[in-house]
Amino acid sequence: MIKVKVNNKKGINSALKIFKRRVKQTGLFDELKSRKTFTKKSAKRRETMNSAVYREKYLRDNEILHS
Repeated sequence: MIKVKVNNKKGINSALKIFKRRVKQTGLFDELKSRKTFTKKSAKRRETMNSAVYREKYLRDNEILHS
């Protein structure tokens, strides 16, 4: 559980900013989003492969342009 103390000097806006940063760092919303629907193992593996292929192609294309 993420806890943030609200200080009278800093105020609620500062506490919200800290809370949002901590939630993003822990990956809580990403996990909730992924648990919303069931995804088969094969679909996850295919998505991982597609992203790796895209990343490899992107890096290869940019390496040629910058060399």
